[in-house]
Amino acid sequence: MRFLGNLAALFLVVGSLFAGSSAFAEGLGSRAHIISATDLYKGPGTGYAVSGAVTAGQDVIVTRCSGLWCLLDDEGGWIAKQNVSFGQHAGGLLQGPRFIDGRAADGTICFYDGAGFSGNGFCLDSGNVLPDLLLVGWDNKISSVSVDPGTSVTLCRDRNFASYCVRVDRDMANLPRLIDNSASSIQMLSPRPF
Repeated sequence: MRFLGNLAALFLVVGSLFAGSSAFAEGLGSRAHIISATDLYKGPGTGYAVSGAVTAGQDVIVTRCSGLWCLLDDEGGWIAKQNVSFGQHAGGLLQGPRFIDGRAADGTICFYDGAGFSGNGFCLDSGNVLPDLLLVGWDNKISSVSVDPGTSVTLCRDRNFASYCVRVDRDMANLPRLIDNSASSIQMLSPRPF
């Protein structure tokens, strides 16, 4: 009888590990929205078999993109990249990070790898653009940001501002979960165009 109790406990532990790994995997993807209802495919292209479907406006997690196709984590299928919006809200092809036109205000923005403006850090003047933080050794490391008044920064999960983005126009001791330690590109501009 004791053996059966231990076996049941083992199954509960293993089950919770798998449940945890699913949530962990979801955290590694990029949040996105489906632009219009379409089929999903078992591979990156219409030459593959249909594996399911998605509806317009549906929230999804994109695990990765390859060429013109993206793999959806929850649905387990591939979708044409042109039908995925990486903006903060569902929208058309142009929905996504919208950078403010105009000249940057004078000011400094500092980035830290620890919460509460702690750990290693670096500062840049507003107006700088870093489309690939890997090149400067800061890919997926930013955890808090301090911002001079009149300046702002847009942090994006993927290189070249191609994914989920967050605009920061005030000090943030803790970045939102979807961008915390996940930023791969940044653009610094003023909140208002001149």
